[in-house]
Amino acid sequence: MGRYKVVPATSSLLSILPPFRRGGGIGIPRQWKVIQTVREKFSCRECEKITQPPAPFHVTPRGFAGTNLLAMVLFEKFGQHQPLNRQSERYRREGIDLSVSTLADQVGACTAALQPLHALIETHVLAAERLHGDDTTVPILAKGKTVTSVTTGSP
Repeated sequence: MGRYKVVPATSSLLSILPPFRRGGGIGIPRQWKVIQTVREKFSCRECEKITQPPAPFHVTPRGFAGTNLLAMVLFEKFGQHQPLNRQSERYRREGIDLSVSTLADQVGACTAALQPLHALIETHVLAAERLHGDDTTVPILAKGKTVTSVTTGSP
């Protein structure tokens, strides 16, 4: 019969219409995951040579932070002007203990890793005939003080 339904009382055919769907936005809290990579070691019984697959790429050598965490910290610091001490406090409230010095080490390692990209962008921008400068100010609150000063948006 296809896409029809028979009403038993009247024996008439009802066509099936598409169902009504309604969606709503839901807030999913930030999720923290620790991804552990297990690399198996293999040994040759004849020559006793041990082999192991290469370690996955890390932005910071021997670093624990994944690319998503590093991107989030850098965006909050440079894009949202959120100081590292406030980020550290927020992470602590979420159950993750990341000290300010650890965050600063990660930011420093990322800026060193991104230096070649910065140089390419700088070369491209400075090759332009004219440059536009934005003098938008950003209010900042010094740590432990009630005095608000003003800084420019550039680092």
